[in-house]
Amino acid sequence: MTYLLRFLSALCLFAVLARANVFLDAYSNTVLVFGYRVLLVFSPLLIRWVGRSAGGVCFLAAAGGVLLWLVPAAPVHLVAALTVGLGLSVGGYVLKASVSESASGASWNKIALNGGSLLAGGYVAFMNPHWGLTAFLVPLVCVLALSGGLALWAVRGTAHGRAPRLANRPATTLDKIGWALLGVAIGIKLFAVFSILPQYLLQSLGELPPWYGYLVSLNAIVVVALQKPIMKWITNRGTEAARTRLVLVILACCMIVLATPGLFHVELVVGALVWILLCSVAECAASYLDVAASGAGCLFHKEAAAGLGAGLCVALSRLAGDLGPELIGAVGVMCIATGVVCIHTGRRRDPSRPHVATSGRSKQPEVLG
Repeated sequence: MTYLLRFLSALCLFAVLARANVFLDAYSNTVLVFGYRVLLVFSPLLIRWVGRSAGGVCFLAAAGGVLLWLVPAAPVHLVAALTVGLGLSVGGYVLKASVSESASGASWNKIALNGGSLLAGGYVAFMNPHWGLTAFLVPLVCVLALSGGLALWAVRGTAHGRAPRLANRPATTLDKIGWALLGVAIGIKLFAVFSILPQYLLQSLGELPPWYGYLVSLNAIVVVALQKPIMKWITNRGTEAARTRLVLVILACCMIVLATPGLFHVELVVGALVWILLCSVAECAASYLDVAASGAGCLFHKEAAAGLGAGLCVALSRLAGDLGPELIGAVGVMCIATGVVCIHTGRRRDPSRPHVATSGRSKQPEVLG
């Protein structure tokens, strides 16, 4: 049930993001992607209020927010963006936190997420813009309402369930700052397909070409197909620290790719295809950071900070013009480098913490050595 709910909520999220560049103004769009992760700060409060029903309540709230976008008023659109961001962020985190303590769980979570993205791309490509905003949003409202109902039903059918833990191991302040910075870079990566690419296409072609929706689906297909093999390859690469360093190098290389859409000529189908494929492979590798962050007790901090990266990605894409991609890539690389320094410094300042990965669940695993 967890992966089904992840799939359905991802379908709605990515469908909205793919068309947000068209039907939302820059401020509402930025608030949506920024709030999608940053509003996780409210998750402890919501979980305390409604307990195990938090996921279902949040998905129902997101359904109401999507419905508000049908009201033709900019202030209402901002409120709707906040509501949708809050609903999907907390609802998604409740699901993700329960499965990200192992590489297998993180892999299946990413597969479910990109399965939703795959269907979202097909949905966007199928929905003719001339059919209007109502025809596009109402089915998404129904899917989110269904997700909320299923989540509440699953909670009532679980006798011994409990709310997910927000952190499962002690972490230093430098750990939290470091993982938050890495989260910013991950947020940039996750939303690049829905911000850098469409904005570059709009600037180059004057409109989103029909094949853009299919590229969104292609991104999901590649992740679904390669997620398990890439995760298996990474988990066979030496120590925990070595695996994490490898993934961070791949993520930094991805930032360079994101910064140079013109070099790949993404206004052409072939160039956009190569750009998407490279980003997709990096996304598969980045899933391992969910495992490392969970082991460090910093999954919550990483996920919340990803919203800042997402918001920066959208804001710079829409407001910085031709310099947007370069600025986004530079911010991503700086966050990765600074995050690594923070985590490494925290390890050196606290020699009492173990530096060797262990099989016990009570000990702190090595992350960066």
